[in-house]
Formats: sequence, C-alpha cells, structure tokens
Amino acid sequence: SVHMPEALDLAVYDPAGDTAAALERMGIRFTRLTDLTRVPGRALLIGKNAFRQAAQGAWREALAGCVQNGGKVLILEQNEALDFLPVNLQFAKDSKRTISFVRAADHPVMKGLTDSDLCWWADDHYVVYGNWQKPAAGRWLPLVDIGTGDGLTQMPLVEVYNGKGSFLLCQLLVMEKALTAPPAGQLLQNMLDYLASPACFRTAGRTAVLAGP
Repeated sequence: SVHMPEALDLAVYDPAGDTAAALERMGIRFTRLTDLTRVPGRALLIGKNAFRQAAQGAWREALAGCVQNGGKVLILEQNEALDFLPVNLQFAKDSKRTISFVRAADHPVMKGLTDSDLCWWADDHYVVYGNWQKPAAGRWLPLVDIGTGDGLTQMPLVEVYNGKGSFLLCQLLVMEKALTAPPAGQLLQNMLDYLASPACFRTAGRTAVLAGP
C-alpha cells in the first residue's frame, strides 16, 4: 500500500490525467495544476508524458525558480528530452529493461531497496521502458543504473540539483506497477516521503582542490 505523508502538500501537473487518476485510487491527496507558472508549494509531481506537446510561455523559468528556491519536482516517465533542466540529459528511446541496479543506496528514495528489488516487476517483468543517458558534467546524482553494451551508461532514476532544490526524474514504472509489484510501491512511497522532507539529499557547498606544485 501507498499512503499520503502527513507533511506533504502536493501539486500535480498531469495533462493526460492517467497519473492523477492512479494517485486518486491510492488515496493520495493533491492539488491539480493546469498552469506550471503558478506552483502553489514546494512539492510538484509531473505526470507521464506531460511535455509531449509543451506549450510556450514562461513556465520553464517558473519551474527553475521553484527549484532554485528549495522546491522538489518529481518528473515521472517521459518519452523525449526535456529542455528546461540545468543539465543536458539525452533520452534513450526503446530501451526496455527488466533489470536495474541501485547506485545511491544511502539516498532516502532508495530506503529499503536493493538490486534484487529493482528487477522482474509483475506482471510482464519490465521495470522501465526508456532511460536517461548519463551526461558528462553537471550537478546530478544517479540513484539507479541500467546496463548497456557500453556499460552502466544509462539511468532510469536521477536527481538533478539546482540552487536549493532538485528535479527528481523517474523513468521506472512505479505508477503503473505500484499496486502489483511491492518494490514499485515502496519506491513510490519513498519518493512521496522525499517530496515531503524539507531538504535535499545534497546541497551546494565549498570545494577543496588538492593539486601538485
């Protein structure tokens, strides 16, 4: 089962409506948004394929401002690259996988989950249908890895930091399988709990450089 964290004031942007309907079936309370320029709080969930036909306007700047000021934005499965992130993430289409691996085991989102929990989800065994390619630079942290012929070069779950907040991008099929695959339900619960928490897992700080003469 998935329950609503007491401290969570959740806004949901979901033009297609499928994600919002699934949350309602689970008893998760939220405020439905139709305009991303007016995020009411510090926790926002963006539904599956919400940017398939992204509108013009100042919503990109509004999203960035929300995160920079300490907000957290959970972005569920998308099918194309996103142009508003502070890190250049490329999308790997048609990368269906049944196995993935925990990378940041100490992150709150991965609480209680191991490699054996991130594979063979009921009922068709798939855990993800598309992944993000790992970028060469930027403030990002892979939480879950996916193997390819070139190694662990893709990730279905990543946190991208910006200012005091972060974007949490999840391509894993948590919403679709939360009620049929227990690890998917646990991961969704962990993400809701993380949205309710006041701080990010990592924050910007000083950097020390150790170099030769």
